[in-house]
Amino acid sequence: AHELSKWGDLEGQRAIIRFFLSHRWSDGSVPHRYGRDYEILQTMQFGASDCLLISLIHQHFCDAKDTVFLKECYPAVLQLWNGLRQKAGPGGFIRGLGFYPDNPRAMGRTETGVTSLETGAFYLAARLLAELAAVCGDEKTAEEAVQAADLIESNYLCHFFDPGTGGLLDGLDERGNPNIIYPLYDYLAVHSRRGLALFLPKIGPISTFIQQNYLTDWGIRTLPARDPRTHTESVHHSWYLHWDIHALK
Repeated sequence: AHELSKWGDLEGQRAIIRFFLSHRWSDGSVPHRYGRDYEILQTMQFGASDCLLISLIHQHFCDAKDTVFLKECYPAVLQLWNGLRQKAGPGGFIRGLGFYPDNPRAMGRTETGVTSLETGAFYLAARLLAELAAVCGDEKTAEEAVQAADLIESNYLCHFFDPGTGGLLDGLDERGNPNIIYPLYDYLAVHSRRGLALFLPKIGPISTFIQQNYLTDWGIRTLPARDPRTHTESVHHSWYLHWDIHALK
């Protein structure tokens, strides 16, 4: 959906946004999966899926300059934002298993831990919401979003960056112990330049780590080949094109 605006299909992008806004879970969150008849199969009760919808709405506004449509979406955006804020703990970190991949427990995640993927997505949503709220004249929300993003930015790398490897840790358990696994999709937030700012202080060692551990002759891996959990599901030992952009950025 994010790519549609690059091909000039703003109407198609708008239709996708309207679909998600009208097919949400009872609490207002964006579902993780739909069935063949668009029935909701799985929801995370607010998380990265909601952040990605905020990102899509932001991108559509930047490309279409359609303030009327943005204001039509804005009450739902606020509902997503408030749901996300309720899941954020100290430091702005998001607790839970995360919306990706399919079997997060096999990666060592727990319901009470925090993940770099979900927290990074929340950071991106906060930066983008600050801009959308300003356009809609909602100064209070804009300031709240800036404060939330600043808090995450001040805590993120000192908790999730591993200086021993140069990689980004997948998460921490409730006691702060690191989950020593380095999935490429944890860099989800870098699909937007606003999210890329979160990683810039360590972009040198992160880039080196990705170059040395993910790039192969047949594509870009989502986990380093030496990781013992590469066979927990297909995404971990395959080339998934839609994650390449996070390495190439």
